[in-house]
Amino acid sequence: MGRPAKNLKKITEKVVKILNGIRLSYLLTGGIASVLYGSQRDTFDLDFVIKREKEKIELLIKKLTSAGFIVDEEEIQFLSKLANRFFIEYPAKPLPVRVDFWISKTVFDRHLFERQKKLVIGKQRVRTISPEDLLLDKIHTGRSKDLKDTLGIIAKLGKKLDYKYLHFWAKILNIHDELKKVLKQAKEEIGRY
Repeated sequence: MGRPAKNLKKITEKVVKILNGIRLSYLLTGGIASVLYGSQRDTFDLDFVIKREKEKIELLIKKLTSAGFIVDEEEIQFLSKLANRFFIEYPAKPLPVRVDFWISKTVFDRHLFERQKKLVIGKQRVRTISPEDLLLDKIHTGRSKDLKDTLGIIAKLGKKLDYKYLHFWAKILNIHDELKKVLKQAKEEIGRY
């Protein structure tokens, strides 16, 4: 199994404790979710999808600042309006850990919350993106490391995945050909699909 960067588990717990405490709707996604679902790679940052709840996002920023995270409030205001995302950093050694927050904006983003999974990391109950939605997101992004993640997830979860759901949403997201390529590659390389 891949592994998160040193201290990433503790940093994840800190962020999740704050998110749970203020009741901001969130999902853990990205590389660490990929590792949790079976990807065989290291990861060095955190990614969360959050719902657009202005007052709770403002409270999140205050709580993260109090917990020792590096926060540039002007940049957060600018990025969250322009790009529907913002990031903070935790001053870990040898390098700071980046934490990205992606503000849900599409019908698909909002749908992610209906299919969330709950896992435990350390002492925190963590809401995560479903493995199917993570696969769709990784295919949509299309970077080589994301496509490798998809193979790791398929290798681990295989028949437990909801393939009807994957095909349905891949058509809507206009990535059905890419999904079929990933599934074909999974069948050829790992004998699963």
